[in-house]
Amino acid sequence: MRLKAKCMLAILAAILSATPALAQKKPGTSHFGTIFTPQVYAVEPGIEAALNLTDEQRAKLVEAMTATIRSPELIELGKKIKKGDPDREANQAKYQENLTQAEAEFQKRVEATLTAEQKATVAKVNEAIKTAIAGVLTPEQKEAVAKTRKPGK
Repeated sequence: MRLKAKCMLAILAAILSATPALAQKKPGTSHFGTIFTPQVYAVEPGIEAALNLTDEQRAKLVEAMTATIRSPELIELGKKIKKGDPDREANQAKYQENLTQAEAEFQKRVEATLTAEQKATVAKVNEAIKTAIAGVLTPEQKEAVAKTRKPGK
């Protein structure tokens, strides 16, 4: 079982890195890092090139990112979290609340920007990685991952 999952993960990684779209990645394109699950980016950091995003889609996603998960306001809230600061816990809670809202808004914008085919690709890749990783992990590792995983990811 473990060997099968490892082989599946290796094959998936090979397929993803051999995708012609990845070889044609435009220099200077943005890496959004939140369209796929974090595990997908760990296997193939350049996976977004497989979506063949148009220049218009890239522009929309950059704008969405700047307005939400990388907004100046959110960055400033993050800077207020300092070790030894008596307001650290309150600042961290406020940042986390705002980050959760920003991530949800970003995901809405991603959904509105991607085509049905691109959304299907994202779902298939996320599921394949999730299945492959689940087949490799021990029960203890699965439990640890479940504790750290965000809801809905």
